[in-house]
Order: sequence, then structure tokens, then C-alpha cells
Amino acid sequence: HAKCPDGRAKKITEHVVDMVVRDLRPAAMVEGIGFKALMNFIEPGYRVPSANHIAEVAKRKFCSGKAAIKTYLCAEASYFAFTTDIWTSRANDAYLSLTIHFISSNWKIISCVLATAPFPEHHTADNIVEKVKQVMTDYSLEKISLLSVVHDQCSNMQLAGDKLHTETGNCQSYSCAAHRLQLCIEEGLSINAISQALGAAKKL
Repeated sequence: HAKCPDGRAKKITEHVVDMVVRDLRPAAMVEGIGFKALMNFIEPGYRVPSANHIAEVAKRKFCSGKAAIKTYLCAEASYFAFTTDIWTSRANDAYLSLTIHFISSNWKIISCVLATAPFPEHHTADNIVEKVKQVMTDYSLEKISLLSVVHDQCSNMQLAGDKLHTETGNCQSYSCAAHRLQLCIEEGLSINAISQALGAAKKL
């Protein structure tokens, strides 16, 4: 088969990387027999790159995307708020996610996930605050006013919100309304009369 032109090969590789990232697939999938057979049928002259190369391209795209977001935030976000949560994966690994929210110069509400970072440390308020401050430093947000942080009702999160308020002087700490509602519903469903009624209704 004729060799795939360099320009087209580069574009194909970029699309493969996008697929791996968007679908949360391991880079090693490109080394699978089935994937190589598929690419050989679609583009016989294309040489499938190694998993390491796919990972490297993904890392470069991440770095360039992060730089673009950083530039945009510094230009557009005069004030901002955070929502944050600590969650555990199916592999039992803990992560802290942090999403920024602000109103742009053309009055659009912008939300962007800045981090879903591994959080193997103890989930103390001090460690949570340190992780949040680290993300703020990564995106040069220290000099922009953090107005509020929204979190669940766990005591460590509430204490972390209080610490951020003390350190910044203007960051307000709020419990998530949706999480409060979820807790109310769970409490209501635990009432014996209601759970029995629901159980009877399921049998209808």
C-alpha cells in the first residue's frame, strides 16, 4: 500500500488521540489487534503509532489547552466561584474535582473544570485548601477575587470553606442545595411508613 501522506497521517493521529481522551480509553488500545485491523482497512497506508506516542500527543494537547484556558481566565474572570467535590473511582482511588464559574465580559455564564486531581492524602480541611490553592496557582488566579465555594455538607468540606473565607477575606462557603435536597429525600424514604408504601406500590 502507498504510504499515507504525512499531513493526513498527522490528522489521523490527532483524531485517534481525541477519541482516546473523549471516550476515556487507555492509550494502549492503539496497540490492539482489532484497532490495527480497523485502521488498516480504513487507511491501509497509515502506520499506527505506539501507545507512548499517543500519550505524548495527548499530554501536549492538554498543556496547550491548559495554557489557552489560563490566558482566557486572566482576561475574562474578574470575579469567580468554585464548586468542588471529593469522590472515589471504581478502583477506589480518591479524586478532588474543581470547577470554576464566572460571568464573561459579554455577560455569558462560563463554567470550566480546572482539575480532577488524584487526592491520596487524608481528606482534612488543610489538605483540601492546599489542593484548591495549588489549582489557583496553576491558573494564576491568586490575584482574582474568589467570591464563593460550593461543596457538600461533609464536615471537612465545610471547614475547608471556612478556612478559605479566613484566608481570602471575601470567599463565602455554601453547601450545595442539590445535595441538601438529596439528604432530605433519603431521610424521608427511610421512614418506615413511606418505605412500606413504596414497597407495596412496586408490586402493583
